[in-house]
Amino acid sequence: MENRIVHPTVLVVVKDAATVAAIGEAAAVHGLHTRTCDTTEQAGKLLAGPAPWAALIVDPGLEANQGLVLLRKVRASRAALPILCIASAPDELVTSDAYRAGIRDLLVAPVSADELASALAALVPLQLRMEELAP
Repeated sequence: MENRIVHPTVLVVVKDAATVAAIGEAAAVHGLHTRTCDTTEQAGKLLAGPAPWAALIVDPGLEANQGLVLLRKVRASRAALPILCIASAPDELVTSDAYRAGIRDLLVAPVSADELASALAALVPLQLRMEELAP
């Protein structure tokens, strides 16, 4: 079976299960699907492909700051992709590096589904969200 993205999909690279669940709930509110990766390496491979991702949500401190490495790679290959960071314990250096890498916003975990829904509404263009909700 082909591993193809056909709906507006948010790629999620966050380890915390409660945060991943909240992201799924928030994305569903906007008609978005989610795809979760266990590693930044796996996410990098998916992002290198042709899939039309709606956004990326990543923990910049994941895997000894490999989240930041992923952010830089994404900016080099998909400059227009909206990125949201969710960090459980962001330090000032990681936060400033993430903003320099081009993120749109950074939320501090734990985050509620409502906070995430608001962040996704600001992150993902309305037209893309409405494509999925249209009859």
